[in-house]
Amino acid sequence: MRHWIPALIVALLAAPSSSAQTDAALQVAVGSRVRVRTAGQHTFIGELTEARGDTLVIRGSAWPLTSRRTVVLDSSARVDISRGRYVSGQRVIGYALGGAGAVVVWYALFVQAVFDDVCPLSECELSGADYAEAAGIGAAAGALLGVIMRAERWERVRSPLRVGLDPSHRQARVTVALTFR
Repeated sequence: MRHWIPALIVALLAAPSSSAQTDAALQVAVGSRVRVRTAGQHTFIGELTEARGDTLVIRGSAWPLTSRRTVVLDSSARVDISRGRYVSGQRVIGYALGGAGAVVVWYALFVQAVFDDVCPLSECELSGADYAEAAGIGAAAGALLGVIMRAERWERVRSPLRVGLDPSHRQARVTVALTFR
C-alpha cells in the first residue's frame, strides 16, 4: 500500500497532461466566441482560433488592439460559449437613465459656465423646461446606445473528465475535473 502513493505521483508527473484528456476536451467549434475564466479570476473573451488537447488559443476582440491568449484547460475554472446577442430591456433603461443624468449634469455645468460670461447681470435664468429637454435628449441618446450595445447570452460548456498538471506561476498543481450530466 505504501508503494502505491509514490507510484501514483510519479505516474502523474511523468505523463503529459494531454494523455489523460481526449483529443476533443471541449465540445466547442473553432471560430466560436468564448469566455474563459481561469482559477486566478482572469476572464478572457474572444474568438476561439485553435483548440489543442489541453490548450485553448483565443483571439481577443478589443478593437483596435487584438491579442492572442493561450489558456491551459487545467487552469480554467469555467468555459462559456456565446449563443448570440439580444436587446436587453434592463440595459436600455439603465443606459437611458444614465444618459439623462449625465446630460443634465453636463448641461448644468456647461451652461452655468457659459452664461456667467454671456449674462453678467444674471438676466439669463435657466428654467426647469431647459433641464427637462436636456434629460429627454440624454435619455434618448442613452436608450439608443442601450439598443446598439446588445447583451450577450452565454452557455456553460461541460468538460469531460480531465486529469492533468497545471504548471502555474511558481507552483505545480494536479487537477481532476469531473462532469456529471
